[in-house]
Amino acid sequence: MSKKVLFIAPSSYPVNSPEAIVNIKLLELLSNNGYEIDLISKKIKWSNYPSTQSLEDLNVKINRSIVVEVDNKFTLKTLFQHLYVYFLFGTVFKGAHWAYEVIFNNKSFFKNEKYDYVITKDTPSFLIGYYLKKKLGLKWISTWNDPYPPLKYPVPYGGGLDAKMPFYNKGIITIMDFADKHIFPNERLRDYMLNYLNPDKSKTVIIPHLAYEPIIGKKKTTGS
Repeated sequence: MSKKVLFIAPSSYPVNSPEAIVNIKLLELLSNNGYEIDLISKKIKWSNYPSTQSLEDLNVKINRSIVVEVDNKFTLKTLFQHLYVYFLFGTVFKGAHWAYEVIFNNKSFFKNEKYDYVITKDTPSFLIGYYLKKKLGLKWISTWNDPYPPLKYPVPYGGGLDAKMPFYNKGIITIMDFADKHIFPNERLRDYMLNYLNPDKSKTVIIPHLAYEPIIGKKKTTGS
């Protein structure tokens, strides 16, 4: 029997960013190797990577999918959504209201489904993974392609391992620690983040970023 996965990746489909390229390749691999996947992604209004390819064109086989859109402007609605996220999770950051939109306005998509795993990719999907594990007892696998939170980026890109988290961000690491498994693309990133995450290495998995090249016919050459 195939494993059923809820794959939550704001940057995945449409393929309009470097992060989306990484995630769509993983979706292709999983969906063509016996996993039944429901996908929740985010509609991004502005992109430097316009894409009109369908999931079929990308060789990705999805059972069901939704593309959830939010307003990124400051409005009373988005202010309320951010405040609700803070009261629910004990942390908030720019863009966290997408998690609110998925959980409370698209719950019908997943509430009656039985999943073997929830896989989260890209912020703020880890908030949803945490919510589904805590409320429904689902197994949650989180993925980290870059150091997170951003304040913990190595200097000069961030404050390094000793960066102090503002009060409204302090709950992030506690939420991250709640995952059953953590996926990293390489040992270097894993070892760096384990300086402030609590799980031991037995709860971590290394999966390098997938890469492939289209088949190109050999170029004929002639001798001189």
